[in-house]
Amino acid sequence: MTHLYTYETKQGIQGIEEKPFEKEDSRRRVKHGFWLLILGCIVWLCGFVYLITYCPAYLPGNEHIVLSDFEARTQTASAAHVASLDSWMQSTHGVTRETGSGFSGSACIKLTAQEDKPAYIRLTLRNPRDYQFLQLRAKMRTEGVVRGAKSWNTARLLLYFNDTGGKINWDYPHAVGSLTGTSPWREFEKIFPVPEYAATATVVVQNSGASGILWCDDISLGPAYKNSNYVILRGMLFFAGIVLAIGAIGSFGLLKKGGWIPLAIIVMILIGVLCSQYYLEMIAGAVGLKIFWLKKTGHVFLFFLLGLASTVWAGARKKAPGRAALPLKQLACIFSVLLSFAALTELLQLATLDRGPGAFDFFINSAGIIGGIASACFFSYLRKGRIRGV
Repeated sequence: MTHLYTYETKQGIQGIEEKPFEKEDSRRRVKHGFWLLILGCIVWLCGFVYLITYCPAYLPGNEHIVLSDFEARTQTASAAHVASLDSWMQSTHGVTRETGSGFSGSACIKLTAQEDKPAYIRLTLRNPRDYQFLQLRAKMRTEGVVRGAKSWNTARLLLYFNDTGGKINWDYPHAVGSLTGTSPWREFEKIFPVPEYAATATVVVQNSGASGILWCDDISLGPAYKNSNYVILRGMLFFAGIVLAIGAIGSFGLLKKGGWIPLAIIVMILIGVLCSQYYLEMIAGAVGLKIFWLKKTGHVFLFFLLGLASTVWAGARKKAPGRAALPLKQLACIFSVLLSFAALTELLQLATLDRGPGAFDFFINSAGIIGGIASACFFSYLRKGRIRGV
């Protein structure tokens, strides 16, 4: 769009000049970008709420591999699975069977904690890879359970997997429920993807608190199935959000001067966030790293790159090409925006099949962002000799 106007000098009117009407075009682009951004946020928010509230990732079956109500002090199971199960193992102390104390007035198992002597029962399932997913459910109540020396020294329900050498991978999700203090009967349930390395799966009910009593009843282990609608909807949500975000960013003019670099890093982070633990296990095995170190290194490295690229890009837009120096106020703004994005990525893990948000990961993300911003400022200092406002 152009604007025709006349201008006058000392010699009089010189003529008509044609000039791009840049301000109006810029306002229009910003307005379009703003509404695209709002639309993208609404799509993501509605889809995210639907995924974690109404559309389960897994659909549990009606079959029971293990069903223990402790009425006869042993598990009951369908005849097809009895041969593949070990009997319940228990600690030499603190484990008793009580009649009339169960969830519905029936029998249940009672685990009394003693100092440095956790009370537990456990049951091992052979060949868990016969099932793609396993669902573990149980009811628990506590009385006066005091947390022990470590954060996990509580009354809890677990399902962990052993490899062929008998080693337990504690980095893989394993906790189903945890209680301290005094709590009425509560039902806990969680569905686990069976990892490729799993040779056995072990159900554990444990009271490792410093003191207190745990009662457990109605333990059920059974197969579950992936909800294909969940996977499709999640993919559509991710694609729609990315398309709308790119449209909004482009309308704001944020792709200029290398703006695609932080955008590409953001896309990589989102892909990693929504990636299943199962695929992360495969990647970790391929590169020879433990899953813990793969995830933590990925958190630090990607958010470091994002902080570095965002700061350099913002400096290039604000200053002459190649200058990344920014006032302290703008650096604080970049940090706040990236910190909010880091928090969002943790929440988005609620929409994954087998991962969840973690405070420790958020702090690692923050450390990576700070390192990236600081590195950009340091390189600018070396190049220009001074950072204005720092």
